[in-house]
Amino acid sequence: MLKRLFAIAVASFVFVTIGFSQVGQGSLKGKVVDTETGDPLPFVNVVIEQGGNQVTGATTDFDGKYVVKSLPPGKYDIKVKFIGYKPMIIQNVLVPG
Repeated sequence: MLKRLFAIAVASFVFVTIGFSQVGQGSLKGKVVDTETGDPLPFVNVVIEQGGNQVTGATTDFDGKYVVKSLPPGKYDIKVKFIGYKPMIIQNVLVPG
C-alpha cells in the first residue's frame, strides 16, 4: 500500500546565483520529507521539467536535501518520485533571472 504523499519542505526554495559563467542562472534547493513522520527521505528522484520536457534532475542526499544548479530563468515543474510513495508535482516554480 502506498504511503501518504510526501512533501517538499518549504516548497523548494529558489535562489539566484551570479558568477562569471552563470550570469542570470538560478538554482533550486529543497528537502523531501515523509508527511506522516517528518523524516527526511534519502535517494528520492527529483525531476525538473519545462514545457513537458525534462531539463535536469537530482537525487536527495541522506538528509533528504537536493540542489539543482545552473537553471536558466523561467517556470519549471518539479516532479518527485520514490518507491512506496505517491508521486508529487509542484507546478510553475519560478526561477528569476
